Amino acid sequence: MINQVTIFCSSSNIIDKAYKDDATKLTKILCEQKIDIICGGGETGLMGVLTDTYLMCDKANKIIGVRPKFLNDIERGHKNLSELILVETMHERKAKMIENTNAIVVLPGGCGTFEELFEILTLKRLGQFNFPIVLLNTKNFFEPFLSLFYKMIDENFMHKLHLSMFSLAINPESVLVEIKKAFQWKNNFTNFAILK
Repeated sequence: MINQVTIFCSSSNIIDKAYKDDATKLTKILCEQKIDIICGGGETGLMGVLTDTYLMCDKANKIIGVRPKFLNDIERGHKNLSELILVETMHERKAKMIENTNAIVVLPGGCGTFEELFEILTLKRLGQFNFPIVLLNTKNFFEPFLSLFYKMIDENFMHKLHLSMFSLAINPESVLVEIKKAFQWKNNFTNFAILK
């Protein structure tokens, strides 16, 4: 049962329309399924698109924003969120965003989005987060990331099994499909040796 999805995404407003269109489509799909969204709570970029779209949906439940107080002072948070949670640090923000989620969806973004992505992958690698992680590959955005991942595997920094920690959605319509069929990753320290 998927009740709540966390979305990591960009706050940039000057991105290609295709990214905004896919964020809009994904939000409508989640809304139709009455799935709550947790996001960064910003007013701009894909974060703003998520909230604006979700609030227009008749079947919407909640869209929750999580923001550190210092960021809320310098960058506008969305004023119409169902709930705004203010925390002290970026680290607390990430911890709160994944606290009760059923899945992570990562949309294209900048260094903040990738920092969130790498932390959640690290937590999954260490068995501290065992829920699906899906990357929405709008305009093949995540292809360089996949190339880096394959490079890490080729150079023995990671094992090929680590590719099963996440999946790629080719369009918004396939995101829930990928979440539902995600490999049940259950890593622990006893099998680290075989994953070298």
